[in-house]
Amino acid sequence: MNLIPKKIWFKTLVRPNSKIEDVVRSLSRSSLQICLVVSTNKTLIGTITDGDIRRALLRGLTLKSSINTLIKKNPFVVTSQMDRKTIKYLMESKSLLQAPQVDEKFKVVGFHLWRDFNLPKKRNNVVIIMAGGFGKRLQPYTFKCPKPM
Repeated sequence: MNLIPKKIWFKTLVRPNSKIEDVVRSLSRSSLQICLVVSTNKTLIGTITDGDIRRALLRGLTLKSSINTLIKKNPFVVTSQMDRKTIKYLMESKSLLQAPQVDEKFKVVGFHLWRDFNLPKKRNNVVIIMAGGFGKRLQPYTFKCPKPM
């Protein structure tokens, strides 16, 4: 399971009494484009994305405004029981870039990113491409200095 390391997704956690300014700082620290709003015991309350912040600022809210009206209270989550294929399918079908992982008590225990599902597979073969020639097109320069490969 390609979970984002806790030290990275932990930066996305904000409290429900936070201000927009706090969320912007969290978004900047984590660079994951989402904040997870959690209670004191890390129970997921909701999410706020960078898009939510932009729309709020366009509506006239300020950096000192509360995030209460911005919290998406019914976020998409995945559980520890879901396999990688299921998580990928659900994220793709909902066009999601991030998915918090929660336990049975809705506490945040992990975090998935869409980009991690689309990494190229590691291959063990080595490929060497040899290209050469006489350098006739670059003559007279190649008389004194050979054409690099």
